[in-house]
Amino acid sequence: MVFRLFKLLIISLVIIFLIATGFSLMIPSHIRISKAINIHGQVDSILSLVADKDRWPEWHPAYLPGDSTPRFEEIHSTIQSRSDS
Repeated sequence: MVFRLFKLLIISLVIIFLIATGFSLMIPSHIRISKAINIHGQVDSILSLVADKDRWPEWHPAYLPGDSTPRFEEIHSTIQSRSDS
């Protein structure tokens, strides 16, 4: 009787482990979230605005005046790579 309960316990644990493993294999291990905005205009003129950090106050919402509360105390940015896409 004890052997049958022990055997049932072991088989149940193995089946639960296999089911949990199967579910975990369906969950992606890497998720990437991105946001894109389509801008209609000449590529050269847009890239010149984006590439030059001194011109960011002309177009970036963090720099634009509008309300009395500052959006950010300080803005720090680093360009890691540059491409046209």
